[in-house]
Amino acid sequence: MMEKTGVTIFFQGHDHLFVRQEQGGVTYQEVPVPADPTYSAFNADAYTSGTRLSNRGYLRVTVLPQNTIVEYVKTYLPGKETAGETNGMVAYSYTLNGKAVPGGTL
Repeated sequence: MMEKTGVTIFFQGHDHLFVRQEQGGVTYQEVPVPADPTYSAFNADAYTSGTRLSNRGYLRVTVLPQNTIVEYVKTYLPGKETAGETNGMVAYSYTLNGKAVPGGTL
C-alpha cells in the first residue's frame, strides 16, 4: 500500500535504536532514543538487514521540494565524549529524492 501511494519513508519508534531498511522503494526508519544512558542498541537482533547503529541520538529531518535529508545526530553526556564521538555530531545521513505523488511533492 505504501509503495502504491508514493510513500518514500516510514518512521517507527517502538524498538528504540537506529535502523534503516529499504524494501519496495520505501525506507523504513526505526528511530533512536536521545537519552539512553547505556548507549546500547536495544532489540538489534530483531533486525537482520539494513544499517544498525548504536543508540543515543535523534533524527533531524529536512524536507525540501526536491528531496528529504535524514541525519542521525548523536547525543553524549558530559564526560562521555571522545575525540571521534562528540555531542551533536552527525553519525549517519542519507537523502531521499522526491517523487511526484497526487496532492504532494514527496
